[in-house]
Amino acid sequence: MRAFLFHEEYNLSIESGIGFMNRSLQNQHSILVSLCLMVLLVLGWTAFSPGLSGPFMLDDFDNLGALEVGVTDIRSFEEYMSMGNAGPLDRPISKLSFLLNDNAWPSDPESFKRTNLLIHLLVGVLVFIAARQVSRIFRKSDSADWIAIVCTGIWLLHPIQVSTVLYPVQRMAQLSALFVLAGVCFYFYMRCRVKEWNFRRLSILSVGLGVFGLLAVFSKENGALLPMFIAVAELTIFSKFDSDRLFAWWRRLCIWLPSLIILAYLLYIPRWMGGYTYREFTLVERIITEPVILWDYLFSMFSLQVHGLGLFQDDYPIYSSLLSPAAGAAALLTALALVGALLLRKKYPVLCFGVLWYFSGHLVESTTVALELYFEHRNYVSMFGVTLAFAYFAKAGFEKLSTEFARFYGVFLPALIMIVGAITYGYSTEWGDENRILTIWATEHPYSPRAQRTYAQHLANMGYPEAALDSLDVSHDSFPHDLSIPIMSMGISCAFNREQRYEPEALLEQFDAYQWTDGLRPAASHLSEMMWPTGCEHLAEGVASLLGNAVRFEGARVSGIAALLVIAGDIRKRAGDGDGALSLYLKVDDLKPSVDSATRIAGLFLGAGNYPEARRALEVAIERDSVSGISESKMEEYKRIFALIDGKMSENPQ
Repeated sequence: MRAFLFHEEYNLSIESGIGFMNRSLQNQHSILVSLCLMVLLVLGWTAFSPGLSGPFMLDDFDNLGALEVGVTDIRSFEEYMSMGNAGPLDRPISKLSFLLNDNAWPSDPESFKRTNLLIHLLVGVLVFIAARQVSRIFRKSDSADWIAIVCTGIWLLHPIQVSTVLYPVQRMAQLSALFVLAGVCFYFYMRCRVKEWNFRRLSILSVGLGVFGLLAVFSKENGALLPMFIAVAELTIFSKFDSDRLFAWWRRLCIWLPSLIILAYLLYIPRWMGGYTYREFTLVERIITEPVILWDYLFSMFSLQVHGLGLFQDDYPIYSSLLSPAAGAAALLTALALVGALLLRKKYPVLCFGVLWYFSGHLVESTTVALELYFEHRNYVSMFGVTLAFAYFAKAGFEKLSTEFARFYGVFLPALIMIVGAITYGYSTEWGDENRILTIWATEHPYSPRAQRTYAQHLANMGYPEAALDSLDVSHDSFPHDLSIPIMSMGISCAFNREQRYEPEALLEQFDAYQWTDGLRPAASHLSEMMWPTGCEHLAEGVASLLGNAVRFEGARVSGIAALLVIAGDIRKRAGDGDGALSLYLKVDDLKPSVDSATRIAGLFLGAGNYPEARRALEVAIERDSVSGISESKMEEYKRIFALIDGKMSENPQ
């Protein structure tokens, strides 16, 4: 009996020891993985931090410039939130986030970029969580964790992310990605843990996805793709999971239906045709060109090439026919990839997940919507599918060769991550040096009007006006249709007291040869600001006449034409031509009736002492403003102005 008891105690002791050792090894593994993730976050900060000293760029000024109101109280906060043209939903979450960095404008770009980098690191943590959740479905936990580490390292440190992280306005894309991935991680957690679904659990899942979805959409509209990403997961990694009848109905209603609605919305061509009036390409040309761009993005991801990357992609070739070798090949490869992923989704779930995730991430910005053709930030979420599939199959490939060779996975992949980080560090360093990065972009993109205009303005800002003017002359020869170039030249000539190389009267005679471009409004605004302080007021009449002809531009946005007419009216107003200014302001009100146009007219009448007309214009402004609701503080401002007008009218009865 004693021998039997001793034997049992001995066995229990061995089992207990083995269990303790297993727990100890598991704890060591968890600690090691956590340390590796922390190292990746430190490397991420190190790789991108040289770019924090870089300047604001392009759309930063339009979107962050709304901070010029100076957000100091409820009234100024409401005014700031109502300003800008960020998107159809106005992206309030993103606009709120900018107040973390400053409440006024101009501001320091480093603060905005630093916050972007912190958000990038936080999104990187969610990438790790999502990658581990997917990998653990098919691999042992230890193996899955290392796949997630590799996936996160490449995603976090890749140079294609630089133009998202170091471009302050792309915080909108980052926040949308943050909430989308948070929603995806929440869904993956619930899907893997819950075996039997009931109304309570489905309600929790629905509310969670709804909250993350709304936060994503109000950061940037492509956050609406959250159900599409979940649909991709259901088609691939969860395709063999058991689903009871209740969950199946929930999935049809909350996943399949929203995904189909998104697809139908994007495929409703009449909704998008109007936007192509303002583009240099048609809808058909966009549909043909975008597959080429999608494969170009993939080439940049796998080649780690930074040459040609950046913000100036308006020189990207436009394809008009599938008979073009590049366009035909890209369309065929895209079709094969999508069809293959759908057919093989159960046999190769992770690979097909990566393929479908990548293309789904581009549905909003790379299909029918009349957006610009190429932007690297569109890969911010999409790249997760690519890096996960790569990390997963790299691990499987090493293991398939041999057990011994599989050990090199722990050497080769960390080395690759370090190389990726080193490339990004070098590229970020260029972003941190305004003179260097703008020179590089102007050199790499000689056929980009934006790159050339930006470089010329930079030369002027650096104190080299002759070099700037010479550069603009060359650009005008290359882009003779771009009116913003000679207008920029006039502004720089005024600023540095140089002889004018272009005269507004001569430009007006050649007006029909010019087209609307996105550089026209800022160039005209800069010139109007330069005239009086620099003694160039003699140009006022000619410039106002030139800009006043903006209505002749074919295919230009109404908002763009209205902006030029406002600038022309402001010039005439400052030159003392009140009637001329009023004529232009009334044209603006006819083109684009708004609260601003009505208050602008009211201000002109008020300044001229025509109080009855000022009152009528202000009444129009209130009527328009009341459509969206007038805040208490703004109504108080209206009352104050009315009291002022009524007081003036009582003093001078007519």
